[in-house]
Amino acid sequence: MLLTALSDLEVQAHEEDGQLWHVRYPLAAGAGHVVVATTRPETMLGDAAVAVNPDDTRTSPSSASSCNCRSPSEPSRSSPMRTSNPAFGTGCLKVTPAHDFNDYEIGQRITSP
Repeated sequence: MLLTALSDLEVQAHEEDGQLWHVRYPLAAGAGHVVVATTRPETMLGDAAVAVNPDDTRTSPSSASSCNCRSPSEPSRSSPMRTSNPAFGTGCLKVTPAHDFNDYEIGQRITSP
């Protein structure tokens, strides 16, 4: 046993090239879906919301702030969709607060009532 504690503050992040996965999130209302581009599809189990850019024509629901979408990995679980300004990838962003500091901050902002 090491008898020590590690902190995220000691982590030095660096960018690296990876694969971009495109995942369909079905709309809870039944018709349609939004496509989220992610480099970490395994984190979808911790998704708290999906942020969509209201000005992006690729986003199908026009009133995303009142929609929900279903998790591709757990269809019985739905996540709220909120408007935000993701400009990378598909214009939709899955928000996984436990994944990193940025997602935590976004999650705090868009999942608050």
